[in-house]
Amino acid sequence: METDGSVRVIRVGCPASLIAKVVAAGLTSDDQIDLDACAATVFAFVFQLRAVSVNNLRRRDVAISDGLIVASIFRRKGKSIRRPLMLRYASAETWEPENPFALIKKWVCSHTDPEAVMNLSLSDALDRSMALVNGVPSTGCRFTLQSPRIGGCNELLGLGLSKEWTMRRLDWESEAMLRVYLDSSIVPTDHSRWFFAHLRPS
Repeated sequence: METDGSVRVIRVGCPASLIAKVVAAGLTSDDQIDLDACAATVFAFVFQLRAVSVNNLRRRDVAISDGLIVASIFRRKGKSIRRPLMLRYASAETWEPENPFALIKKWVCSHTDPEAVMNLSLSDALDRSMALVNGVPSTGCRFTLQSPRIGGCNELLGLGLSKEWTMRRLDWESEAMLRVYLDSSIVPTDHSRWFFAHLRPS
């Protein structure tokens, strides 16, 4: 509630349980736009990316080798494109066939042009992917184009990955930004571990 008495809808993060449904929707769809929408949403979640980074992501910026995705993020808020942020996301041995790694690989393989970008903005991608899985936030809450990033950040922190590691991954230098992204509605679940537990140091 604002000081003037008006009620504001609260921005919340997308939880892992919801993004898991987006993974399944993208892998089972034969529609390229649906695939792009789901891939953009999942990409923003697993790499905790801003919209500007996802919107400018090219096919050639994503390299997939045996069990590892390396994403070169050239467009970042207030940062030079000459020094990309290199982010890694490994596959997990326990995953069933429908998993985030498989979805991103499907998106990469669906585009032969190395300069290809997502066919729609992250905002439109999120709207479309949420429609595919009937993703509706709780009463009084809303999803925005920051919601996948917020969700991914809080899932990492909830699983005990260090604050320093998480801040480097999200490209933050100040803890003040971290506090802005804290979302108490996101708590660790089996889906959280499914997405991120294998990233924790052994």
